Amino acid sequence: MAVGVLNRTAFDDALKVNYSPLRMYNLAVKGKPFLTAVNKDTNLGGSGQKIFIQYGNPQGVSKTFGDAQDNASTVLTKAWLITPVELFGISTIDGMTIATAEKSKDSFVGAVTAQVDGTLDSVGQRLAKFLYGNGSGSLGRIASGQTTATITLTNRYDIVNFQPDMKLEVDDVDSISSVAKTGEVTVKSVDRVLGTITIIDSETAWSTQISTIAANDYIFADGDAAQAGTGLKSWLLDAAAASTTFFGVDRSSDNRLYGQYYNGSAETVADAFKHGLFENMLENDRQDLKMFTHPAQVRDLVDLMGQKVEYVQQPGNLPGSGPNGAVGFETIKIVTPMGQVDVVADRYCDSTIGWGLYMEGITLWSAGPIPRVLGDGPGEDGLFIQRAASANRYEVRTGGYWNLAIQTPGRHVRILLPTPA
Repeated sequence: MAVGVLNRTAFDDALKVNYSPLRMYNLAVKGKPFLTAVNKDTNLGGSGQKIFIQYGNPQGVSKTFGDAQDNASTVLTKAWLITPVELFGISTIDGMTIATAEKSKDSFVGAVTAQVDGTLDSVGQRLAKFLYGNGSGSLGRIASGQTTATITLTNRYDIVNFQPDMKLEVDDVDSISSVAKTGEVTVKSVDRVLGTITIIDSETAWSTQISTIAANDYIFADGDAAQAGTGLKSWLLDAAAASTTFFGVDRSSDNRLYGQYYNGSAETVADAFKHGLFENMLENDRQDLKMFTHPAQVRDLVDLMGQKVEYVQQPGNLPGSGPNGAVGFETIKIVTPMGQVDVVADRYCDSTIGWGLYMEGITLWSAGPIPRVLGDGPGEDGLFIQRAASANRYEVRTGGYWNLAIQTPGRHVRILLPTPA
């Protein structure tokens, strides 16, 4: 039995009530502290957003008047042009489900809710990972097992980025130049303790599906290689910037354009934080920093601090309304050369990096909220449920158009930490 437009519209109305912007946001950001905390601006246009920075002052200064005149210069400024990238999450509902639910909107909404809720969470997970990344979209790296059905990750903590039914591809490059090797695999199971990924039985081995696969290849979700937006690794580098332009800007002239960095990999996590933040203090006045890192580093930090741990609840940031305690996250405080700093455990952060961030200078730009139901925004068709073109099913399309921007990179520090157990 076919479902008429009137019935589908009724279902749309019910879903619109069930999926308010706040509820969609809460589903996407829960358990993802940096995504929760980052400032959000939903006014990113198709032609991009210019972000200006003044990174140097006029240098007409001298004890000698004539030299001061001769050396007079202008302020140093740059402008990044931030452009949006896409991120999609699709929930499917077969035609029979809609047909049999025709007389009961409540039963239909109940049947669809778990599907859409899960998709919004998956979009949030991918976005949370991308916000820490370098634009490549990589989710982990192969240590061994590529000639079998089960590979082991080089970092077992990266298993958080994988789950059954994912389709994956690989490449030996982890950058915005990544090009996936031919072939893909489908995940059957994951072991979150061992950090292993097993593919479905019919695919036999990873190397059967991807003939050129090798140890140390990087793993991507199907379609994501070099397609992720710019994250913290893109903005805040771990070495001097090359002259290659980034959003139209050559950053090689000054750390103020690509951030402070410190290698504390041979130290304890506490000493690495202390020394890395000291490097930041040499450039900046005392400022309100938050340190984002992996839970394994926070575990080791707490072990070092013993009973001297102070826990603090922090508010999240809602699009269009700012701080909101209803979507917050917990931090611990440590004493550093910068004063007291909040340390945030985020499982989507790399386990060997600490990010000392001045949050007021970081914005997640998007064209409308992200994630949201696509089709219900300005200029769109107004329908939550879209008819699939090639199958007897309907789709709820979620996602959005986004990118990350850091207005003053020099106020932040990237710290390389010891490898946690």
